Amino acid sequence: MNHFLLPGHAPGARQEIKYGAHAMEQLVNALLRSGAGRHNLHVQIFGGAKVIKTGGQIGLNNAQFAQEFVTQEGFKMTNVDVGGVYGRRVTYAPATGLAEVETLHNPVPVPQGSTVSNFTKASGSIELF
Repeated sequence: MNHFLLPGHAPGARQEIKYGAHAMEQLVNALLRSGAGRHNLHVQIFGGAKVIKTGGQIGLNNAQFAQEFVTQEGFKMTNVDVGGVYGRRVTYAPATGLAEVETLHNPVPVPQGSTVSNFTKASGSIELF
C-alpha cells in the first residue's frame, strides 16, 4: 500500500518518498525483491479528493499520476475510486487483495492559515528492476 503527497518527482536529484514517482518506485521494487512477478501485480487506486477548498487540484493530480504510472508500467488496474470533495477511509486485506472504501461525508477541518505547497509536474524517469 502506498500513500504519497505530491505527484511526479522531487525537484533536482533528491529521492523524496512524498513524491509519487519515488514512492511507487520504492513499493514496486520492494515487491519485486520479495518475489512478486510484474504480471501478478494488481493495482487499486483510491483518493484524490479535494478536501481543502484552496490549494489547487493536488489530490486529482495525484490520482491522475497514479493512473498514468500504472498504465505506463503495464500493471492491471482492478479498482479506481478517485475525486470528489470527501476523503476516504480504506481498509485493505493484503492476504485476499480485498479493499473496503468508506467515503467520509464530513469535511476534514483545516486549521486557519494552512497552506498547500506547489508541486512539480512529473518528468524524468525512474528505474524498476
